[in-house]
Amino acid sequence: MKHIQSQRDIFNAILRRDFAAFGAKCFNYLNPGTRYVADWHTKATHNVLDGVRKGYYNGLIIAQPPRGGKSIAGSVAFPAFLHGHRPSMRIIGASYSEALAIKHHNDYRTIVKSDWYKQLFPRTRIDTRKDTETWVELTRGGSRVATSVGGTLTGLGADLIIIDDPLKATDAYSQAKRDACNEWYTGTAVSRLNNKNEGAIIIIGQRLHTDDLIGHVISTGGAQAWEIQELSAIAQKDHYVSLSDNVRHFYKKGDVLSPERESLQVLENLRTMIGHEQFSAQYLQMPVPPGGVTFKRDWVRRYESTLNHESGDYVLQSWDAASRDGVNNDWSVCTTWLVRAGLYFLLDVFRRRCQYPDLKAAAIALGKQFSPRIVLVENASLGPALASELRLSGLNVKEISVKEGKEVRAKVQSAKFEGGRVYLPTRSSFLRDYEDELFAFPGGHHDDQVDSTVQALAYEHRVSRTTTTFYPLY
Repeated sequence: MKHIQSQRDIFNAILRRDFAAFGAKCFNYLNPGTRYVADWHTKATHNVLDGVRKGYYNGLIIAQPPRGGKSIAGSVAFPAFLHGHRPSMRIIGASYSEALAIKHHNDYRTIVKSDWYKQLFPRTRIDTRKDTETWVELTRGGSRVATSVGGTLTGLGADLIIIDDPLKATDAYSQAKRDACNEWYTGTAVSRLNNKNEGAIIIIGQRLHTDDLIGHVISTGGAQAWEIQELSAIAQKDHYVSLSDNVRHFYKKGDVLSPERESLQVLENLRTMIGHEQFSAQYLQMPVPPGGVTFKRDWVRRYESTLNHESGDYVLQSWDAASRDGVNNDWSVCTTWLVRAGLYFLLDVFRRRCQYPDLKAAAIALGKQFSPRIVLVENASLGPALASELRLSGLNVKEISVKEGKEVRAKVQSAKFEGGRVYLPTRSSFLRDYEDELFAFPGGHHDDQVDSTVQALAYEHRVSRTTTTFYPLY
């Protein structure tokens, strides 16, 4: 009997100290028929939340795909854990609807009223005189209030504000709804912190739009003011994610966030079902403005996969060579175009991080494959060396010196898209990554394919009887 009691005391001591263990206990208690998956990203979520409790940061953004357990961790388990340690703490929880806010609040109440919680934290008790589905007071002065985004908070103060799913997915493309949410945050929520230096705000959700609440606070308050945990359902780059103060997980590009719940095939099926833009926002945390930014979707013309060469056609290749092959560096990109009477047909995209010998070999091979009339190479980084190698292989190479900034150059060449002069294939293995980058520019993670494209479009081909000339259009 003493042995059992000793084991229970040890387990309770772990639950009191370790928020990840406490979060798992809450999940199992609220979902007895569902198996809890303690994968790395769940640990990362608990770790970053506990960083708020430890005072590491006052602003936290958690952006993850739907149904990954972030709400039960952030809006249910975390307030209960905080109140266990600080029963005088005042907390406000808000969601896009009152019903969702009440759901989180009632789950919190269920935890705090449980026998096992009372054993863990005997000082934390709900005052029976103030115990409703929107407001509880604790006997030690703490509280938890549930409200909707847009709701009034007059007279209320908080040490912590948790905004979980501030915008409904179906409202994401309504500017009026987005503006109302953002204005509520700026005009109401922020002012409710009792102490701006010590209080904290947590925003939890999946990305829905470039100007959703997460996008709004980053653009207006600066990313440096926030600890930002963005986890894509499919890793878009190699990076490390902290699981504790001393442990990190290497999230490799192409890996799936939670394969036990959503395999790569399931995610690809979801992409097809809900569409690229919605999938990119909600599952990859990479919202793309509807229709694109600099380059609009409805400007793009399409061609079938096979093009028959006609008299006067020529092939142009455009290289943007990266300086290094590291996993976090830029890509080396070559776009290959068939040019026909002022129209540009994208034939191929080479995009790879590789060491220089492999880059040189790939460039020569692409030259042999497509027989370009001219190869454009940016005169920067590895460009001059690559240009020399390509000339030695017999290719006609033009080195390009860049003067204007990326956005200026792209804006000039976007007129060719708008004028219906640029054609992309209807189907191709490179198309998805290319369009993701193109339509997100200048807000995407990478712009190497855009640089190569703009460089290609910036040269017009004119032929006289004696010479072939390329005119820069920057």
